[in-house]
Amino acid sequence: MRPAALALLACISLLPARAGGDSLRATLRQNLAEVSHRVKVEINRGIATLQVRRTFANRGSRHDEAHLVIKTPPGAAATGLRIRAGKRWYDGELMRADKARAMYEKLTGMGKFRPKDPALLQWIWADELELYVFPIAPGKASTVEYTLTVPTEYQDGRYYLSYPRASDADNLVMPSFELDTAYGTEVFLDDRPVAPREPTIGSRPSPLLVDLGLESEASHVAPSLELPWAGDEPPRRVHVKADIRHTYRGDLRVQLITPAKRRITLFDRRGGGDNDVAIDKIVTIANRERGKAPGSWTLLVSDFAGKDVGMVRRWSLQLLGKPKGKRGKRIKSSSPIAIPDAPTSASGVGMHRVAITAPSISTMAARLGQVALVRAHQFTRLEVDVADKLRPLPKKAQVVFVLDLSRSLDDEEVTAQLELARGYLSHVPDAEFAVVGYARHARLLSGFTKAKKGPKLLDRLARGGALRLSNGSALEMGLRKAERVLASRPGPRRIVLLTDSLLRPSWKNQDALAQLPRGASQPLIHVVIPSSGGSGV
Repeated sequence: MRPAALALLACISLLPARAGGDSLRATLRQNLAEVSHRVKVEINRGIATLQVRRTFANRGSRHDEAHLVIKTPPGAAATGLRIRAGKRWYDGELMRADKARAMYEKLTGMGKFRPKDPALLQWIWADELELYVFPIAPGKASTVEYTLTVPTEYQDGRYYLSYPRASDADNLVMPSFELDTAYGTEVFLDDRPVAPREPTIGSRPSPLLVDLGLESEASHVAPSLELPWAGDEPPRRVHVKADIRHTYRGDLRVQLITPAKRRITLFDRRGGGDNDVAIDKIVTIANRERGKAPGSWTLLVSDFAGKDVGMVRRWSLQLLGKPKGKRGKRIKSSSPIAIPDAPTSASGVGMHRVAITAPSISTMAARLGQVALVRAHQFTRLEVDVADKLRPLPKKAQVVFVLDLSRSLDDEEVTAQLELARGYLSHVPDAEFAVVGYARHARLLSGFTKAKKGPKLLDRLARGGALRLSNGSALEMGLRKAERVLASRPGPRRIVLLTDSLLRPSWKNQDALAQLPRGASQPLIHVVIPSSGGSGV
């Protein structure tokens, strides 16, 4: 009869971080290999639970110990471990690392004690675990299962998480995924819809990453966007925006790869230990590449040091013609992408992406959690999920954009207001709109025009000097002018009021509210503070 098995989950251990993805080593140098790697993913209330079951076979001639270094998803915590002996599973016990290590050595017989069948899982770093399994008999296999609890990223009606790709080691296999959800909604693996609860193998890394000959000492992600262009002349510039979250920006390099495979460096390891990178740049396209500019553009983000985590939260591109000329459609990324910790192998670059459609909610869902550590200190986490669509778009809306033309703005901030107006109109193509500007006084810059003519009209206002800046910031005057312009218009009425929020010292909110009608006739008002940097307003 085999001795009983025991699983140990160590809660604290600080060991040097190792390079690469997962790595499997045989302590006694037998021919050990992984033969199965299954990841069962369940998402409920925005939290993912991953049950990772892995089987290791010994093709050698003597008993041996499997030593596995595990790369974990961003933000993951190991919350369970069990090992199978025959048909029975034995659950792990959580204890301090030094105690767990001593018990493991006692039970394995690596010291002077009688051997049993334990497994030890211990924490190394924020994205790395270490697993020991002993003994694995010659010609036999051992199966262990560990549980990871992972926070998800919510965006545009879906929950996202990432899972490290397999390394290129010969003794490891690619993971298969079984995706499940408490919501009964669609599930996706590497941007492909898959059947729930059915084993599925993820896609291979992008061939582009392999072909570029990237630095092996860094990790890389390379999402791509397909850019259209309908102008008579080739585009001359590209406007790139990116919102990258990272705990140590000095480790990052960000490059834009053109359809001609030329790399343009946007950011290169500046800022030391500061967090995050926000990019908002207009890049000139080389003359010889302008004819190929419509096509696939790639954002290459490289992390050159370990022990930190990050994510490309969102990014977008827009082709531009001559200054103040033709503009292409701005194309935006569809989902966040985790940046794996460095270094990683070139063939196992990046991560698998899992997405699960969130349940329908009318407007938003919020969750608040608190964990008390001691009497005066506690952890608090607030999560807010916003519905993919808050309400249907208005039909034949009547819209007035109220632009801030005070001297406290610069040219980029005025341009940001126009970009916001263009974006708004792209969602309501059957709308009609007018433009009001305000500084010390308010003035009507254009009467009502169909939305499809919006880009040309806004460009004409910018070129013709109608958006000149002057003293004053009488926001309430702009609001009054907009309300009067809208008063006789039929259909849904909207006012988009833009401001840099720098108002006169005597400003009172009542000054603006007094300009509006009461009751059902009041238009819907959006108050917006645009930004020329970052990725939003």
